[in-house]
Amino acid sequence: MKKRKKRRLSWPLIIVVGIIVTVFMGYNCLNLYSNITYELYQERSYHLSESMITVAEKINVVLDEQWKLLNIASNMLTEKSCSDTTDVLNALNNIDNILSSDDSGFILVDSERNCFEASAENKITTWSDTEELLNDKEQQIILDSNTVNAISTDQYIIFLYKLSEPVSYGSSGAEITHIGLRHDISIFQETFKSSAYQNQNLTVLLNADGTRVYYDTTDTPFDSYNVLKSIQNDEFLYDETYESMMEAYNSGSSGTYEIVHDGERYFIGFTPLDGEWIYLSIVPEEYVSANTAGLTQSLVSAFLAIGGLVIFFVVIIMFLIFYASSRNKQAAIEKEINEQLQAANIEAKNAEEKANKANKAKSEFLSNMSHDIRTPINGIMGMLDIAEMHKDEPDKLRECMDKIRGAANHLLTLINDVLDMSKAESNKIKLQHDPFDIVELFDDCVGIINSQALSRDINIECSFNDIKHRYLIGSPLHIRQILLNILVNAVKYTDKGGHISFKADELECDIEKNASMRMIISDNGIGMSKEFLERIFEPFSQEEHSARSEYKGTGLGMSITKSLVDLMGGSITVESELGIGSTFTVIIDFEIDEEHRETVKAIDEIKDIDVSGINVLLAEDNELNREIAVTLLNEKGISVTEVENGQEAYDSFCNNPPGTFDMIFMDIMMPVMNGLEAASAIRAYKREDAKNIPIIAMTANAFADDIAASKEAGMNDHLSKPLNMELLLKTISKYKGK
Repeated sequence: MKKRKKRRLSWPLIIVVGIIVTVFMGYNCLNLYSNITYELYQERSYHLSESMITVAEKINVVLDEQWKLLNIASNMLTEKSCSDTTDVLNALNNIDNILSSDDSGFILVDSERNCFEASAENKITTWSDTEELLNDKEQQIILDSNTVNAISTDQYIIFLYKLSEPVSYGSSGAEITHIGLRHDISIFQETFKSSAYQNQNLTVLLNADGTRVYYDTTDTPFDSYNVLKSIQNDEFLYDETYESMMEAYNSGSSGTYEIVHDGERYFIGFTPLDGEWIYLSIVPEEYVSANTAGLTQSLVSAFLAIGGLVIFFVVIIMFLIFYASSRNKQAAIEKEINEQLQAANIEAKNAEEKANKANKAKSEFLSNMSHDIRTPINGIMGMLDIAEMHKDEPDKLRECMDKIRGAANHLLTLINDVLDMSKAESNKIKLQHDPFDIVELFDDCVGIINSQALSRDINIECSFNDIKHRYLIGSPLHIRQILLNILVNAVKYTDKGGHISFKADELECDIEKNASMRMIISDNGIGMSKEFLERIFEPFSQEEHSARSEYKGTGLGMSITKSLVDLMGGSITVESELGIGSTFTVIIDFEIDEEHRETVKAIDEIKDIDVSGINVLLAEDNELNREIAVTLLNEKGISVTEVENGQEAYDSFCNNPPGTFDMIFMDIMMPVMNGLEAASAIRAYKREDAKNIPIIAMTANAFADDIAASKEAGMNDHLSKPLNMELLLKTISKYKGK
């Protein structure tokens, strides 16, 4: 028998197979690279779109604020009766003093194209560019130049608002038809500032035809009056074209694209704004999600390196490898990549859901805040109208003033809640370390809320007997805020004739020289659902039991309360059931005040306080606030010397002999020299009375760190605006004769 010869693979066959395998894997490498590149392009486009939406929302807020101011101003104007141009200018200056800022001013335009400007000169000019006013638009935006940019400081943007009813004046039949708010173009500069993309993006506002309205830098290769035309001949990547971009632009849609301009790659995106403008952003490619570029390079380099080794291995030992094993290996690689892509997709989806949830919460908060702010403002304006109609009826006027004061206090509460939450989220809350009587603090809280409870026939039962250490060291201001937040909610959500229990006792404490206080507040009110209990301490959380027809809060009270309790190292829990009621339990440890000595308390209630004959120096830069303070003080027989800033206050004190002033009331935020600087300068003045004269802060800065700053500057006391007349008189009496 002849032996069978073994078959051997010929070298030409091995080479052919190696070439086929090499081409096949090279094709797959290129295909995978193309897919990853496209995925990264879509991710970058998404990031740019999200960033633009954020900036667009900020711009829309700025625009909306101007229309709201003009709406308020138009209401103020239509309430005025004008008989001549002097009356018109007086009304305009009144509006400008109340509503305008340093970089803005109000104007009026009448049917004869006369333009009234709020200024020291009370100018009246003829406005030649009023052809646009002949249309029926209620809101218009006018620019004084077609080349407005961020470098210019003398360019203006005018928000023009058509009055719902023209205001007549004079005998010529002329009517005021429009009111406008003129702003320096820099109103947009802060809006466009962003740390995204390392500040390398170009921000532009465009008209519908693509011409530039505003841009934030001139150092750019796109410095053209019509930005869209400047890229008409550029290369568009990923199967996009200039025509498809313009089709989306002209239809009022948003879009993002990648182009090659002067040999460099850029991402360009646009989105429409409220009104007739389009917001456009251009960013160099390397600044859009720059980390993804590094990821792309790493993935491609690793894949090419592995692919090269595999190809080399296949070519050298092709006769040892079956085609099946090669396919299995490729399938395993693809499976791993698919798993990674699926994980990335899941992560992106979760991030999107989280962002949508945050946006929804923000939208609900803004909607609620808009309603809750407008409701008391509407009440105030309505009560003013009613007071005007009944100005000769003292009882009716008193009723109107009480309701106006209630609405104003509610507005103040809303503002304080938002500011407190902002401080909590930025970790700027500063706890005090002061001695206090916790039982007295409990009594104060009940006293504050008791009148509101009595008006609703709600009984408050208190029990503070099981407290061994009542004199403690801590932050009484914030403890009071925690308890009042809970007590106010208990009264608000308990029906008439209901019951509230406030109990406090002292628990065993693990730390020597510390006392652990447990405070329990219960009510038999409407209660809360289990679903709402899970998110009660989240910002902006509110459970809707009915339409928002009453004054309601921001939904921040419980979130602020939780933040304060956590900051003090305590705990807060809540139990509740719909229709049964709620119970809040707060536990906080305090340092015991071992050095306290019982002293006789001064009587807080001061009846028929006589402060007449006192001479005070008042430093206040706001004319309206100054007028209010002077009127209130003069009515009590107090002589007032007025100054407009801290420097004038210091000069007036130093240039008058000792004893001229009995005390000083000092605003904090003033030009030239602020109140803190002025108080420090007075205390440092080399005269004996400079060290002793009472200096009292009278300011809108009302937080604990503001009070601490006042005392550090040498002030004796701190009164916050709006002024409480009873507290003001008690403070004056406290320092009278010192």
